[in-house]
Amino acid sequence: MDNPKIMWVSAQVLSIAKDDDLESQKSFFGGWTMAMLRRIASYQIDLSVVFCAKVQQRRHEQIDGIEVFILPIAGKDKAVSEQDRDWAVKSFLPDLIQIEGTEFRIQNLFSKLQTVPKLVSLQGILNGYKDYQYGLLQIDEMLHSRKSIHERIIARVLRARKHRCFDNRLSMEIETMRNANYFTGRTTWDRAYSYWINPHAEYYHCSRILRDSFYHSQWQYEECVQHSIYVSNGSSALKGLHIALEALRYLKKEYPDVKLFVAGLSPDLSPSIINPKSMGYPLLIRDMIKKFDLGDSVQFLGMIPEQDVASILKKVNVYVLTSLIENSPNSLGEAMLLGTPCVAANVGGVCDMARYGEALLYRANDPVMLAWNVKQVFDSNDLARSLSEKARAHARQTHDPASNVNSLLSAYASILNLSEIKARVMNETDE
Repeated sequence: MDNPKIMWVSAQVLSIAKDDDLESQKSFFGGWTMAMLRRIASYQIDLSVVFCAKVQQRRHEQIDGIEVFILPIAGKDKAVSEQDRDWAVKSFLPDLIQIEGTEFRIQNLFSKLQTVPKLVSLQGILNGYKDYQYGLLQIDEMLHSRKSIHERIIARVLRARKHRCFDNRLSMEIETMRNANYFTGRTTWDRAYSYWINPHAEYYHCSRILRDSFYHSQWQYEECVQHSIYVSNGSSALKGLHIALEALRYLKKEYPDVKLFVAGLSPDLSPSIINPKSMGYPLLIRDMIKKFDLGDSVQFLGMIPEQDVASILKKVNVYVLTSLIENSPNSLGEAMLLGTPCVAANVGGVCDMARYGEALLYRANDPVMLAWNVKQVFDSNDLARSLSEKARAHARQTHDPASNVNSLLSAYASILNLSEIKARVMNETDE
């Protein structure tokens, strides 16, 4: 029989693209997508991938055995035209469409197709994130505060950005999920949310394959910089960098040399420059650093490539996840895979990734407990080593490439009733 034809749909410009004009558009996120794509491309499956980009004309290329369709962005929230969608589908004629994520219009448009079964791969679920977009900051108090004009600016910008960039996507995401015939996910949290939105779709568990660098290196206590912390994202209130800064001011009392490294751009801005991107949450972060006298304790690292992230995680004493909500954060998985001792907010699907003893868990939005847990790692070599060993052992199971490829292939086989794939997966599992 002919090979099954699977079409993946992504809102990110994937690294498979070779075009020079797409280089600056490639995402630092979604590395797991290419990791899985490249592995399943070696099986007897015909693969294509569709994504949108800032290009003038649609493109169709064959790259590394995968058919690549690049569609022009034709509206806000990464919308593409129906004509371009239909062109890609008719060119490839997929047996199954796998839609990566639910946040953008390209995903919604492909979910509306009636003639092809749709498997939605759950990432973050916006409808589960909606109550945390302000990072549990007291927006109403800030709006009516007479103490600081900065607070009123921060509150207004956060509200405006939430409405413009987030609220409008909520109903679209629900439609996308209700259009799905099948889901693939990784945690109890995404299983619960997907069930209550669409109880009729069948659910398949499939964990992520992480970026390659994190499988080939290991954190060692003797090589780490004492009293150093890494936070992988401080770009929005939901990610909780403000909570990390609150915790840092406690830690600095006991560890004057403490250092917090943050992936992302610095909120620093010359007073003579007016830049809307530095308003809102970046303004709050900048004010907190000044208020708590943390200028020499916080370093922003900019956008970091994969190999540099691995190097940083090997050097720091603790990785910290301060998010107010997450599904299954890959940054936590990468830190665990390397064996970096982890302190994490127990939110969303985090408890499926790390049990207590594999990481130190705390209630989100509690900087005192966050600081206490970090202090435990700083003060105990034995605890740091124990966390490292247990986290690495668990992560090597959760993110095992062969196991996760087999899980996805099994889902395809079940959906398409492909006995040949089923037999191959069973044989490889037995081996």
